[in-house]
Amino acid sequence: MAQFGAQIGTSGPTICRIAGGQVPRRDLMIKIYEATGGLVTPNDLVGITLDRPRSRDGMVDPQQPKLNEGETQ
Repeated sequence: MAQFGAQIGTSGPTICRIAGGQVPRRDLMIKIYEATGGLVTPNDLVGITLDRPRSRDGMVDPQQPKLNEGETQ
């Protein structure tokens, strides 16, 4: 966590708090998104979920049907 924190310009303890559920500042959300190549999105960090499957690039495919409750991607 310290190494990733240093990579995005913050501390290991801050990354630990974010991993534990604390919502980071907007600028850190963007840095996390960029550093992970889009694998961790701001929505992931604030607990917002999508009701449609996402493609590998994280975009919602409007052609895909909505997921049923409890169904995963």
